[in-house]
Amino acid sequence: MGVGLAAISGSRRGRGVAGHRSAVGAPPFVVGDSLYTVEPGEGGGWPPFEELLPQFDPDEDGRVTIAHVSDDMVWARSLIGIDRHIGNDDGIVTREEYTLASDGVMGGGLARVRLGGEGDVSSSAVAWQHMKGMPSLSGALLYQDVLYVVRNAVVSTFDPETGELLRQERVRRAVGDYYASPVAGDGKVYLASRAGKVSVLRTGRDWEVLSVHDLGEQIIATPALADGRVYVRTEGTLHCFGVDRTDPSR
Repeated sequence: MGVGLAAISGSRRGRGVAGHRSAVGAPPFVVGDSLYTVEPGEGGGWPPFEELLPQFDPDEDGRVTIAHVSDDMVWARSLIGIDRHIGNDDGIVTREEYTLASDGVMGGGLARVRLGGEGDVSSSAVAWQHMKGMPSLSGALLYQDVLYVVRNAVVSTFDPETGELLRQERVRRAVGDYYASPVAGDGKVYLASRAGKVSVLRTGRDWEVLSVHDLGEQIIATPALADGRVYVRTEGTLHCFGVDRTDPSR
């Protein structure tokens, strides 16, 4: 796979993979000889810089101070990344820095990148890339040869080998933002919306929604699966659900 030397010596083997942006929020993962990553595609859902100023610029100096963003977890994470990797790590994001992060680097989307190679592999290593409808925080899930992503309650599934879009449909009883990544086990995919709706899907290329449960509190964290149980942390409660193997909807 071409990663052994880097793992032993710490030396960099490649750069510029897939033309990704600098403020990726979703976790990547490796399967076989490929790295899968997901982030907003071109356009990326970034609002104009002017829309941030009323909320994060109380000094009215035309700049965003990181200290004023601490109560907004999503923006704090992104803006800290811009300040550190594009700016000068001074705790301030200027219009120029924000524009460079949101518009200056094309690329992103859902991508499969082949591992190995050396030097600038930004073009040669990309097996495929899908740009539209990608989430900014929740990660992708590869389970039973189907790749899942969810954005605003729209579930998109792909062939992990070719990148072909297999299906795209909204979970109508669980609309809204999704910060938690999808997880899977026992032939089911579990989705948790920010509004507190947990959806259970039967997996496969012809997946279907089996049930939707309202936990009544905001969900940010990704659910965890262990020993036949599903653990979901809402804003104020940790829930543990046992999986009933006699009921396919649970």
